[in-house]
Amino acid sequence: MLERWETTSTKRKADAERQRRYRERVTGKTPAVTRDNEGLSRVTEADVTRESDTEEKEKDITPLPPTGGEVDRAFDLWNETAAKLGLPLARTLNDARRRQLRKRLAESGLDGWTEALGRVARSKFLRGLSAPRKPGERPFQATLDFLLQASSFAKVLDGNYGDDAAPPRPTSPPAAPFDEGARWRRALDGFKRDLWWPEDELGPRPGRTGCLVPSDLLLEYGFTAEVIPLRQATA
Repeated sequence: MLERWETTSTKRKADAERQRRYRERVTGKTPAVTRDNEGLSRVTEADVTRESDTEEKEKDITPLPPTGGEVDRAFDLWNETAAKLGLPLARTLNDARRRQLRKRLAESGLDGWTEALGRVARSKFLRGLSAPRKPGERPFQATLDFLLQASSFAKVLDGNYGDDAAPPRPTSPPAAPFDEGARWRRALDGFKRDLWWPEDELGPRPGRTGCLVPSDLLLEYGFTAEVIPLRQATA
């Protein structure tokens, strides 16, 4: 009985081995786990697929463009345009935006990017000047991330968002701060040269009672608090 059991057991193992080899020839795959290595970590076909997908994705990552150059210039152009149009400014130029900018520049160059910004400026919809579709809804406004999308960028260049907005009004440069000292100096220069003083604007001339010129400037120009010489006072 013992010999028969051993023979049967040996035959079963041989049959199992033949079946394993047959499956391996048909499928071209080696089983990741057998009963002889159940103690090891189980590796499945799904795990291999996931690892392959990860490797493939890593191979597809576009290298970052160098800092400076057209990418940074395009980023600055967006913010300059957005500031004029009242659109949201882009605070950071992160890796994702850098890659997308390089793709858009590769498609159309800096000239195409500038043209797209001009079309944004001429579109009421993209500038948020159109009435919202639903009551209480905020009007749409273009952002840098919107323009960086391939489909959005193509539609903007194609003029799909309208050409119905007036150009933004140029902003006037800020006025120079008023310089009180410079005003007194101009008046004193003219007074010494032409003996004329704008009393309606600056009050009594130097040497007269109630003169408003600062004392340090009077001394600098040779005047005192006393009455000026008769020739100048009667001029």
